[in-house]
This record gives sequence, structure tokens and C-alpha cells, in this order.
Amino acid sequence: MSTIYRYHATAADQQPDGSGFATMQAAIHHAHRYGLAQVHELHYEYADSELVWESSNDDADDTDSRLFEALALALFESGFSSNEVVANRWNDITRFFYDWNIDQIALMPSTPSQRFLTDKGIIRNRMKRWAVILNAQTFLQLRRTHGSVANWFDTLDELPEDERIDTLIAIFPRVGPNTAAAWLVNIDV
Repeated sequence: MSTIYRYHATAADQQPDGSGFATMQAAIHHAHRYGLAQVHELHYEYADSELVWESSNDDADDTDSRLFEALALALFESGFSSNEVVANRWNDITRFFYDWNIDQIALMPSTPSQRFLTDKGIIRNRMKRWAVILNAQTFLQLRRTHGSVANWFDTLDELPEDERIDTLIAIFPRVGPNTAAAWLVNIDV
């Protein structure tokens, strides 16, 4: 179901070494400028590493975890001028959030723990942390009503991209237009 895309930028948008986009915003801008947001061969490449999820027949929980990780990636990259900051800490962020176990994340307390306040491997932004927790709770609600978040995403297939973005903003807490657009670029819906 989910695939983080990798695609090539124009020289102005690329990293100095030509490896990919300097920021997620550059990737989104490029995709929209050239009408590529709907193309399945579209790819997004990290500066130092990349996440690539191939379409598969994963069970619903695994697919939902992958969709959730793609959302968390969009949330964490939002506001950074370089996605390298996130890419370099992604393994620690993944560990902190229980390897994207949505059930465990949804139970995290609203107040930051000592673990959060002292873990130098993660991005210790309270609002990003809170957004991840709230959205895990939203994922659980969608699972209850649709069987899986992947099933819910299937209901968006016929919508134009701007309506998909509006729907994501309306349903998912702390997701704005840029984060929603980045999430849609990150996944194959």
C-alpha cells in the first residue's frame, strides 16, 4: 500500500552533491510545479538516507504502522530547513516511538516524560511529540470505523489532491497544508 517516493530534482533544488532535494518543501514545490504529485514513478530522496516502502500484502497493522511513520516523518520535517536533521535522528525517533506501534504511542502521556526531556538522539519538540500522540489516537479511531487506516485512505482515491489535503487537515490533529501535502507525497494513496 504505502511507498515513500524517490524522485530527481532540478539542479536548483538538489543537494550540493546532486543526491536529492535539500528539503521536503523543495520536493513538494517541484512535484506541484511539474504536476508530478500523481505520478507513481515519483520518488523523494533523503540527503543521507532514504525510506522506501514497497507495495505489499502486509497485514493491516503493519500497513497502518507504515502509513503512520510516513505521517510522523512529514510532521517532524515540517519547519526544518534541512531534512538531514530528521534523517540523522530517524532511528532514534523510531525507537522513542516504539517502532511506530500505534497502540503504544496512543497511550503515551500528554506530559513529556523524563525520557523525552533527556534523550539527545531525538528531536525534543513538545508540539511534534504531542502531534504524533494525537494522530496515533486518530489512527485508532479510523481503525475502529474502517477496519484499518489503509481502508480509510482508499475512500480518498477519487478525490482531487486539494480535497485530499483538506480532508487530512480536517481529520488529523496538528496537520496543516504543508504537512498534509508532504504526507501525500510520502505515500502511495
